[in-house]
Amino acid sequence: MTQQEDSDTSLESTHTGIVIEKTNLIEQKLMHIISKYLGVHNEKKTFVQSVLLNNSLFNLSAKFIAYRHLNELHTEWPNPTPSQFQKILSIRNAFAHCPANDRDWQIVTTQDNETYNVITQVNQSVSGSGQIIRTSRAEVYDDFMTAYESVDRHLMEVLVLLNNS
Repeated sequence: MTQQEDSDTSLESTHTGIVIEKTNLIEQKLMHIISKYLGVHNEKKTFVQSVLLNNSLFNLSAKFIAYRHLNELHTEWPNPTPSQFQKILSIRNAFAHCPANDRDWQIVTTQDNETYNVITQVNQSVSGSGQIIRTSRAEVYDDFMTAYESVDRHLMEVLVLLNNS
């Protein structure tokens, strides 16, 4: 592995860690919203969040679904963008389950007949029709960060409303 490839892999590992950690932060906010909505306090809060809302019993997708139903019940809450929630889930899964060292190699020839390699790290996903889609990991990471900022801001607004009620 060249020094450049090693550096790229290190950056991709960092991106993977950030995507997973930020998704965990979203999940924690969802757990707080659900707990607050249910009126869970003190020692019961630990039980609800550590056991009932534990990812092995109530995964992140289920938390998103529960949150969407709560949001529909509360017209005073800001409306979420479901596609942003879905983007967070799918990108998190792509980063967690696709190898960071998956690359597309392209040989480019300039007008002066000089050749060089272009290496792009990619994420693979499968569309609903079964088509394999290869996308630059840097592009996907940027999409994730945009979705994260939107969803995080939205959930913080809801938490403020819940704290003030």
